[in-house]
Amino acid sequence: MKRDWDIIRSVLEDIEAQTAEERENAVYVIQADQSPDDRAKVEHVFLLARGGYLKGIWSEDLSGTMLMALELTWDGHDLLDTIRSSTIWSKVKAAAKTKGIELTFDAVKVLAKYALDETIKG
Repeated sequence: MKRDWDIIRSVLEDIEAQTAEERENAVYVIQADQSPDDRAKVEHVFLLARGGYLKGIWSEDLSGTMLMALELTWDGHDLLDTIRSSTIWSKVKAAAKTKGIELTFDAVKVLAKYALDETIKG
């Protein structure tokens, strides 16, 4: 799986927006019959959880690995705050493409700061 930053941004926004009840009932599991989009989203949920940006309850059984009751960690909130603005996010992606930079978590943070500074300067 290749990391997709637009999916990462979407996952973080979705989880932040969940109510406590929605969080308690949310179960993320990779299933054979999932659409490619749903599978990509769940794979990115797992990636973010393993990276420490989400926390939840891990469970394994014969059907596979599940992740339940997710919430953002402090780092997850920081990452989302960095890329939440559509304007800043567009500038981050454009700058990375122009400069030939791969988007890593550290690069996103640096480019977002650069984009924010440029936006403030006008």
